Amino acid sequence: MISCFCSYIMALYQVWQAVVNSEIENTITEKRVWGFWATVGWGVLVIFISVVVQVVIAVVFIIARLVTEAEIDLLELDFFEWLEAIDLGLLLSLSIVISAIICVGLIFIIIKVRRGATIADYLGFKSIGTGTVLVVLAISVAFIALSVLVNMGLNRPTDSDIMVQAYATSVWPALFWMAVVVFAPFFEEVLFRGFLFEGLRHSRIGIAGTVILTSLVWAGFHLQYGLFEIASIFVLGVIFGIVRYKTGSLWAPMIMHAFNNLLAVLLIALEIGV
Repeated sequence: MISCFCSYIMALYQVWQAVVNSEIENTITEKRVWGFWATVGWGVLVIFISVVVQVVIAVVFIIARLVTEAEIDLLELDFFEWLEAIDLGLLLSLSIVISAIICVGLIFIIIKVRRGATIADYLGFKSIGTGTVLVVLAISVAFIALSVLVNMGLNRPTDSDIMVQAYATSVWPALFWMAVVVFAPFFEEVLFRGFLFEGLRHSRIGIAGTVILTSLVWAGFHLQYGLFEIASIFVLGVIFGIVRYKTGSLWAPMIMHAFNNLLAVLLIALEIGV
C-alpha cells in the first residue's frame, strides 16, 4: 500500500513537472517566434522574392541566349517557338539553386531579427536517430509505391512531362540533380515545415490547422503541375507536417522530401536513358 501511494505521488509530481515545463516552454516559444500574421506576412514576402528571383534569372537567361546566338534574325523570330527550344532544365536548375540560396538566407535574417532563439531552434534542426531515419524512409517508399499503383489504376503516366523535358534539357545533369534533390527540398522545408510551421503552430489554428495550411500553400507552390499532381503534393505535405510534429525535427521531413525527389529524378533518368 505504501509503495502504491509513493508511486502515485511520484506520478502526480511528474505530471505537475511536465505541465510546469510545458507552460515555461510555451511562454518562451511565444516570446521567441513571430506571431500568426507576422509569420504569414514574412512567408508571403519570401515566396514573392523567390518568384521575382526566378523571373529575373529567366529574363537574364533568355537575353544571354539571344545575344550569344548571333545568327538569329529578331525580326523573323518566332519567339514562342524559340522558347520551347531553349534549355529548360538548365534554366530550372539555376533558378532553383540561386533562389534557394537567397531565400534561405532571408529566412535566417528574419529569424535573427526576431531574436530570442537560434536559427537551429526556431527551424527545428534537431538531430534524429538512425531508427527514425529508417522509419521516415519506409514511409516515403510506401507513399511512392501507393502513388505508382494509383497512377497505374488511373492509367496515368508515372512521371511529369515537365520534369522529363527539364531533365532532357538540363545540359549539366549533375547541377539538375543537386538542384532538385538538395536545394529545392532544403529551401521548401526550411520555409514550410520550418519557419511557417513554427510560427503558425503556436497560434489559434494549432497543429492540425498548421499542417493543413502549410500543405495547401506548399501544393500551391507547384502550380506548374496538373491538378492530380498538386493533390498528391498536398497529401505528401500533410505527411511531412505530421512527421515534423511527431519527431520535433525538420531533418525528418527534409530527408523524406529529398528521398522522394531523388527517386523521381532517378526514374526519369532511367526512362530517357540519360
